[in-house]
Amino acid sequence: MLYTIGKVTEQESKAGKMYKRVDVKDSSGVITRDVAVMGFVPFYAQVVTNAQVEGILKTKDFNGKPSHTLEAPYEPKTGGGGKRVDTLEVAIKKNELYDKSNEKEQKMISTGVRVSSTFTAAWNTTIALFAGKEFTHDEFQKEFKMWRRYFVNNYDIEENPALTSHGTEVPWPEDKSSSLTNASDDNLDSFNSEEIPF
Repeated sequence: MLYTIGKVTEQESKAGKMYKRVDVKDSSGVITRDVAVMGFVPFYAQVVTNAQVEGILKTKDFNGKPSHTLEAPYEPKTGGGGKRVDTLEVAIKKNELYDKSNEKEQKMISTGVRVSSTFTAAWNTTIALFAGKEFTHDEFQKEFKMWRRYFVNNYDIEENPALTSHGTEVPWPEDKSSSLTNASDDNLDSFNSEEIPF
């Protein structure tokens, strides 16, 4: 509907957004006072005294009193659910944001699985190696860290053909059991200790 704008007062909301309080008159002469026109509507700049704008007057109950807003006309609708049609640009941006968010989430899940599975594999391997033997806390911890590094470095199956070839011997580290030395610890492949906490 076409509305004629009467008195206009520009204000700022508590959130710092600009809006206008206006009086409007519709084509049948009915005047509605204290109508809010939010700063994001396409015709916001055209809302001045005696101007005519095409819009939709909406009334809602706000704390027991009527609250009026003048909004933009609806965009053309598509078949099916009758939802508003997003422009191609908006749809592409939404898709890009979703892809970035999904990629980050997948990386976090992958890291979580890697942390958990390498910890469990190292723990189980260390316990099996020490079964029935006497050992100190330091010996157990050193063996556990060595196996943890091994499993972290060999985690990506696609990158390690020995782990994907059935019947092929997997290159396990030398059997050091509980007698690891600092020198043998240095022979391990490098790993990112910030990504995988030990």
